[in-house]
Amino acid sequence: TTNMERRAFRLSPDVLKLDVTEGTNIEKRPLLTVSIRSAFGNYIVVARMFLSHQRRVSFRWAFCVALPRLLGENWISMVKTVMTDGDSNEIFEMDEAIMRWMPHAYRLRCAWHIVFKGWQRNC
Repeated sequence: TTNMERRAFRLSPDVLKLDVTEGTNIEKRPLLTVSIRSAFGNYIVVARMFLSHQRRVSFRWAFCVALPRLLGENWISMVKTVMTDGDSNEIFEMDEAIMRWMPHAYRLRCAWHIVFKGWQRNC
């Protein structure tokens, strides 16, 4: 996270969108991106983290240790909405992070991930 990304988050801390991609790097490690939507409607990535795997311990570290340190504990508490995909490990650990760091936030599941991944699994 750069100072510019931290500044962008501090200007629009209301909504965080989290997404994990796989197979996009030479090590084949999951890449977690955290983005916001600016007041101008642009999506801006404010944090990127390589995870060792997509198990709960990696998400716990990302959400409860790394994010508050990267974006600032006081600033992360201003988040009102967190959008995640349907991964149960990610959801569980994000709910824990919301209780601890984002007391005024609620979590939404991304409809695209739910529908698209459902189609992939069942068709």
